[in-house]
Amino acid sequence: WQDRQGVKERIRRLEDTGGTGQATRSALVAEGFNEEISGVVAGVMPWGNDVWVTAYPNLTRLRDLDDTGRARSVETVFRGFGVHAAFDGHDLHGLTLGPEGKIYFTCGDNGFSVTNREGRLLHFPNTGGVLRMDPDGSNLEVFASGLRNPQEVAFDAFGNLFAVDNDGDLRDERERLVFIAEGSD
Repeated sequence: WQDRQGVKERIRRLEDTGGTGQATRSALVAEGFNEEISGVVAGVMPWGNDVWVTAYPNLTRLRDLDDTGRARSVETVFRGFGVHAAFDGHDLHGLTLGPEGKIYFTCGDNGFSVTNREGRLLHFPNTGGVLRMDPDGSNLEVFASGLRNPQEVAFDAFGNLFAVDNDGDLRDERERLVFIAEGSD
C-alpha cells in the first residue's frame, strides 16, 4: 500500500492547436487519486467545465472554476465503490453520455454501497453493474446489475446499451460482448 501512495494518477488535457490532427499542447488538469484504497483512474469524461473521473472508491467531479483548464475544485460526489475484495481492476469504468442525456458508468464485481443525493442506498456489494445519473450528479440509480466486470459501455443507433464484460482470468475464459437491458440482472 505504501507503493500506491507514491504513485499519482494524472489527468492531462491534450490540444491540437494547429489543426494537424496531432496533439501540440499538453496541460495538467489534476493529479492525485492515490489513497491507500484507491483504484486506478479508469474513466474520464469532460462535461462543460467539469471532468468526471472514476477511481474507486470514488466518483469525482473536477471543476475548472476560473477557465484556466486546471481543476480548481475536486469534489467526491459519491464514495462507496469497490466494497468487496475481489480482483484488481474490477472497479469503475466507462463514463459515457446516454441518449436521454444521463451519464452512464460501470462498476465491476468489487461491488458498491452508495447513498445517492436523494437519500436512497444503492447496496450491491457482491456484483457488478451499470449506473446512471443526471449530469449534475443527481438521480443516481442502478440501470442493471449482475455483471462480472463491465468495462466501457456504448449505445447503438437504436439506444441499446452494450458493454464488454471482461474475463480472461482462466485459460479457457473469453471476454463477452453483453447487451444490457434496463433493470436486468
